Amino acid sequence: MEDYNHLNGTDKIDFSIPETAKLVFFQNYGARRFFEEILKLRQQDDNQRFDSYARNTDKLRDLLEAGFI
Repeated sequence: MEDYNHLNGTDKIDFSIPETAKLVFFQNYGARRFFEEILKLRQQDDNQRFDSYARNTDKLRDLLEAGFI
């Protein structure tokens, strides 16, 4: 899944998303901790009012709870 790689060149942040992902991934339980934080952000997001967004947030939670990440 590389749907948004074309945005890497125009990022307005002073770090690389791919490099950050690599750093996070290789930390102690880094991927899981990262996705847990993303889950928290999604759960607090106003977009929860949209059924598809809420369903996908629930799916991410289910994956984490199942030990997928």
